[in-house]
Amino acid sequence: IDPAWGVLSDSGQVQLRKDGLMAALLGPGRLRLADDARRVRINVQWPQESGRVFDLARLSLGPDRPGLAAARTVAPGLEIRDWLDRFDPKLNGKPLELIPFDLAESVAIAPDGQRFVVGATWSINAFDRQGKLLWRRHAPDVAYAVNISADNRFVVVAYGDGTIRWHRIADGGEVLALLVHSDGQRWVAWTP
Repeated sequence: IDPAWGVLSDSGQVQLRKDGLMAALLGPGRLRLADDARRVRINVQWPQESGRVFDLARLSLGPDRPGLAAARTVAPGLEIRDWLDRFDPKLNGKPLELIPFDLAESVAIAPDGQRFVVGATWSINAFDRQGKLLWRRHAPDVAYAVNISADNRFVVVAYGDGTIRWHRIADGGEVLALLVHSDGQRWVAWTP
């Protein structure tokens, strides 16, 4: 998984390879949340399933737990299509406004069904249920997974730089970031 570096022989054989030290956060269904977003489940290795749960209340990283919710991608009256690896996501057949050439990677619908978020290569974007852009925030890397807390307070995003970031659903402002080491044991969290 990126980032990685290595040394090749003249014939192209790998002589040395050093993989990155960040968790692999690929896959829109892999980011799971507690109702209040105080617990988040991530995978720390790819492609193997090796889930770990970060508990914000306990400031601990522990084993996988059942019961955390995946992002909601279907809701009555909201037919979101063409959102995975596409430049042209649509709501009920109508194109959504993304930055040109911003590749959509993930989607999450709020539990109340009144808004949804599209994660992309360069941005995260919140829309109302009619498809009107509510806010857009620059992404530090690809937004591989997005999820919205059941209490409708937070958008949690798994980025390609290995971070999990909590954003306010009201305006997209970042409130917390977490970086989990690929060993599934070490982590660091910070606020803006």
